[in-house]
Amino acid sequence: MDMNTVEIRLADGVAEAMEERGVNEDDARQVLAYAEGEGVKLVDGDLCLAKKRLGNFTAYVEYKLAGGAVEITDVYSHRVMLSEDNND
Repeated sequence: MDMNTVEIRLADGVAEAMEERGVNEDDARQVLAYAEGEGVKLVDGDLCLAKKRLGNFTAYVEYKLAGGAVEITDVYSHRVMLSEDNND
């Protein structure tokens, strides 16, 4: 599944959460591509949680793979610089 072109569905309230938390669809796609491409994600049943550092913030995407599409159920972000991030 190509995360750059896959249909993204937003659960109720997610569009508002994305706007409020400063995460746009491109950011979410980058997180999804990293999670699905590298297998770096937490999985609980059919629910997945992935994160990726994007510039000066870290974005988290909670999602489900559903019938050839991705349903984003929540997003989070934070802007904290950890000492281990200085080595990148």
